[in-house]
Amino acid sequence: MKDELSTEERELLHSWEQGEWQSVADAELLDRYREGIPYQTLMASVLHKYVHGTLAER
Repeated sequence: MKDELSTEERELLHSWEQGEWQSVADAELLDRYREGIPYQTLMASVLHKYVHGTLAER
């Protein structure tokens, strides 16, 4: 797989493997993103509203 990576991708992978990356997310931020709906559910809802003519701009 490493042979298929671009130069930039290889540099990022090397950086990751060397442990140069650190998480900056705290528990509150992670919780906020976990409460979102999956994108498939969102897209199904939007398409349903569009097809039935109930999709409206704010």
